[in-house]
Amino acid sequence: MATPKLTRKQKFFVKEYLVDLNASAAARRAGYSPKSAFRMGQENMQKPAVLGALQSQLNEKYKKLDISSDRILNEYARCAFYKISDYFDDNGMLKEISEIPEDAVAAIHGLEVISTQDGDTKISKFKLPDKAKHLEALSKYQGLFERDNRQKRPVINVPDYEAPE
Repeated sequence: MATPKLTRKQKFFVKEYLVDLNASAAARRAGYSPKSAFRMGQENMQKPAVLGALQSQLNEKYKKLDISSDRILNEYARCAFYKISDYFDDNGMLKEISEIPEDAVAAIHGLEVISTQDGDTKISKFKLPDKAKHLEALSKYQGLFERDNRQKRPVINVPDYEAPE
């Protein structure tokens, strides 16, 4: 069975949807009337041909940008599992950026750099992510918590225990 072709407006809708992932705004920009933009955006998002075109375009974009689930999870892990000791030496002084492990550098969310009198630059402040937020996201991904926030536990059949005599 042949895949249905997109109309000119639907092709434009797909292109515009990829701008901000907003179906109503994409419908308006694609030429649907402002009054019907919400409904037409929703209708387009139900059409297999439109969804197929969107998925194809998103896959292309993700491949080009090297966006994958593994890469995203790796970045969450870097932000969840950094150790503060990676940033400081044994004397409690901030390490040079080149001395900080790559995963710890990737977790840094912001830097304040100052210039020294001899022309060098030095990190004066840095910001680290909220570990709890990233741990929670990874925990949810792993399915560690149910909707009611009770921790999932695997079902383990424990054989009857007989005490030695």
